[in-house]
Amino acid sequence: MLCNNKDLRYYSKVRDIGAGNYGKVELVEIVKNEKGGTELLARKYTKLDTDGFFTGNTLNEINNFQLFNNCDGIINFKGVCVYSSNVDKQTKDNSMVMVFGENINQVSLFFEYMDGDLQDWIDSNDTRYRVEHFQEFFNQISKGLATLHQGTITHNDLKTENILVKDSTFFKLADLGISGSKLWVENFGFLGGTATVRAPESLVGRNPNDYSFDKLDLWSFGLCCIYFLTNYELFIRYDINDLLFSIYKHSTVRDSMTFKQFKTNVKDGTIDGFLDVNYIFDMAKLPELKNLPYINDIYNLCNLNPIYRKLPHDIYVNQLAINIKENYYDKYVNIESYLGNLMVKYINMFNMTVAEKVIAIELLFRYVEKMSIEEFEDPAEILNIEIRKVFAIVEIVKKYFGTSKYISEEYKMLSGKPDSFNDICVEILQKIDYRIYNPIINDSLKNISGDTPNLIKANMYTFTKPEINNWFKESLEQELDLFKSFSKMYEKPMVLKANIEDMMHVINNLANIFTTFIYSEHYDVDYKMNDSRTVPLAVYFYGYLMSNPNVFRYNKDSVMICSLVLASLMTERVNLSLKYGGPISLRFGLYNSGYEKMKDIFSMMCNILYNNEMVYVILPFDYTRIFNYGLNDNLMRHLVRYILLLCSSSSGIINNEKPSILEENVVILSKNIANKYYQIQNEKILKIILHLNYLYTKKLINSSYQNISIYNRVSDYINVMSKSI
Repeated sequence: MLCNNKDLRYYSKVRDIGAGNYGKVELVEIVKNEKGGTELLARKYTKLDTDGFFTGNTLNEINNFQLFNNCDGIINFKGVCVYSSNVDKQTKDNSMVMVFGENINQVSLFFEYMDGDLQDWIDSNDTRYRVEHFQEFFNQISKGLATLHQGTITHNDLKTENILVKDSTFFKLADLGISGSKLWVENFGFLGGTATVRAPESLVGRNPNDYSFDKLDLWSFGLCCIYFLTNYELFIRYDINDLLFSIYKHSTVRDSMTFKQFKTNVKDGTIDGFLDVNYIFDMAKLPELKNLPYINDIYNLCNLNPIYRKLPHDIYVNQLAINIKENYYDKYVNIESYLGNLMVKYINMFNMTVAEKVIAIELLFRYVEKMSIEEFEDPAEILNIEIRKVFAIVEIVKKYFGTSKYISEEYKMLSGKPDSFNDICVEILQKIDYRIYNPIINDSLKNISGDTPNLIKANMYTFTKPEINNWFKESLEQELDLFKSFSKMYEKPMVLKANIEDMMHVINNLANIFTTFIYSEHYDVDYKMNDSRTVPLAVYFYGYLMSNPNVFRYNKDSVMICSLVLASLMTERVNLSLKYGGPISLRFGLYNSGYEKMKDIFSMMCNILYNNEMVYVILPFDYTRIFNYGLNDNLMRHLVRYILLLCSSSSGIINNEKPSILEENVVILSKNIANKYYQIQNEKILKIILHLNYLYTKKLINSSYQNISIYNRVSDYINVMSKSI
């Protein structure tokens, strides 16, 4: 069992409190062994994911509570424990539970204990009593929201059930499980949370790039204020159009425009009006509420146009900003000197969004900084951090964002230590105090431009700069120069022992599978491989691994499929699983070794690559992703990639050649083909032409999956050249 607060190891259950979509809650009494005494806490517990690790929602919730712990208006978070056994060891009177090694596949989150939620409190108290406590409620929740928004986090499901009360005096925000940055919330795809408290711009489907998400919280808070005062539930239907119509009928514009015009104006951001709070008070038969001093504040929360929605100014002025720099670094000292570019490159080789890569690399830097401070006398020793920890960071971030449904067994095998992979992930989380998202990077992400995808392909050299806000300020030209110099420094000569016929069998089949095979692995959505690096990387893995005698003894088709699965772990947004080995073999007429044998082969391949530091490789193909080839860029890119793929079947071309040199020679040949220039003296280029002529003459190229115009253009050129060589 791992706890980030050792006081949480011993507790006794008092009673059940409730249950929700993401876990059960009980009241427990914590025994403080060192300090003495006891404390009542709320324990929220839920199952770990099917992969034995946290669910994405649990990761997100812990991250959020760690960021905003001990802030006004937000429930205090006491810690998290992960348990590893299913034996509940209790005394006969059910009093003391020793949590060591209990509750298999379970994670517990501990919070300060509150009396109940606002929904029950409202139902239990009359109007006069509620009005007396409204100012306390309004100020405390306003401060909580201001704090969240200063940390670039939107609550995203603010309703009376998610506000907790204690002694009718303390009101606090709870349930940050679907709260997050704008990037996280957009990825989650449920803007504004529960439908009945969602803002009109969210309901009508306005472009989320056109408004700030913290305005969604303000609308929901306004509804909570109305409900607090009136105990009158405005919106009870969950149909989106019914909800919009109800907002319209309770708004100040109900008599000045049609419902159709209302929806149009909300969607295009030209709406001008409010939820009619005084009208609602009349409907609730509480007209005396219209004279309360803070009605204007409620109107400001319920503005139909998010741009004008606001909290009182003094809330922001008086609320202490969270001390982000206390827990995060805004710059990283001497990163280049002891971290090196290579660890960043390992993260960058995975197919992740810009935001995911930024967060993963920042998390890596922060983890390294913690390690250097706490465990290493010499910062240079940081380079001894195992690369598998980089793999773990990638999966932590992808699960946090919800882009990984679960950590696959194949991915764990890629790390070289599948049985301890989850432990590595938890150790990293413990070291960074479960703080995955750093609010400081939000400003950096705003600097993303149209060049950012190319900067990503150039391996994001900006991330070696200490100042976070400088990460995206290099020009693309500078980044490309850095990429070339780095790649040529770290690229390794290629090795190939398989013969041409075997390699063309692999190339043809992998390209055919890539082009046509569809699988369902992520959120039950059909997926087709679409990253142009997948096949070249799979071909490289196959050629390299088949030179190893331990792999060579296995069936070639099985090694080929394992190579494709391995490549997809890095290049595809959704990984291909070994369980698809059977269907692929059946559909494409390949030998099927069976799932268990495939796992053995795959595990061996991963260990060989990991132990020989060949997981991160620079391919000739990689240079084609970032260079502009001039006026005929599209044609040239297709020609270069096509010829490079065919070259990977020839040991005479591949062996001991550096990827950059091969790419340069193929670029020259491709320009000659595009321009129909036949005067060639370069021996290496002539060797490539002879190889292509052999493939065409022997009909070893399956043209069915190829761009037929590229296939024919190369064929015509080779026919002419073959007569003069």
